[in-house]
Amino acid sequence: MESQDKIIADNFFAIIPEWLLFSDISPQAVRLYGVLRRYADRDGSCFPSRKRLASDLRMESTKPVDRALKELVAIGAITIQHRHTEQGDLQSNLYTVLSIPIGGDEKLSTSPLYGPHGSSRKEATVGTESSQIMKANLNESQDKEKGDFKIEIITLCNLLADLMVGNGVKRPTVSGKWLSDMDKLNRIDEKTFEQIEAAIRWSQNDSFWSSNIHSPAALRKQYEKMRLQAVRNKSTKGVDVVREYLNKLEE
Repeated sequence: MESQDKIIADNFFAIIPEWLLFSDISPQAVRLYGVLRRYADRDGSCFPSRKRLASDLRMESTKPVDRALKELVAIGAITIQHRHTEQGDLQSNLYTVLSIPIGGDEKLSTSPLYGPHGSSRKEATVGTESSQIMKANLNESQDKEKGDFKIEIITLCNLLADLMVGNGVKRPTVSGKWLSDMDKLNRIDEKTFEQIEAAIRWSQNDSFWSSNIHSPAALRKQYEKMRLQAVRNKSTKGVDVVREYLNKLEE
């Protein structure tokens, strides 16, 4: 006789918020959100590989997954953080799946539907998840060619904000200016995404620079000084991989 102290479920569900269901995104992106929601823990975090996601979605390659991920980032449904091993090798991305979109109540209020018992969408979502999550408001994202910033730019901005929080700084709003300045560091200053990520991680691991680099504008202004310091300071602990990235500029 089977134990009665556990619940056996024949079906599993992934909840899709209505604001996302009625967003202007592809069916693949909606489905991917559901898959990520199934993987996510209570904090909304998960890290399935892109190949795994492609397999779950019955896709033959990761390219459609990348496009769908970009759609979800663009509407504020998820955030993405690149992860590395201690040796500097890439790991699967860390995804944070959000029930309340980046941009918060403004986006929820545009939904054509209403909450239960005649309550407004804004009222119905209070308490479902912290609306204090301060991430990029992608309504402000305007790229000259594609109409939005590259997913790498968005991810780098969120990485800087996350590491600042880890250093005890109140999480900044990743605004359109943040995205624009980070984009200029890549596009105008010709720094690769890997070099920018390395500079961000190095700055937030250094006691001096972590107190001074609180925005992409500051990162862009002080980039060369930090690079030179990283090259000179051979005794800095825990940033060997970062230093290798920065040294690429001299090759």
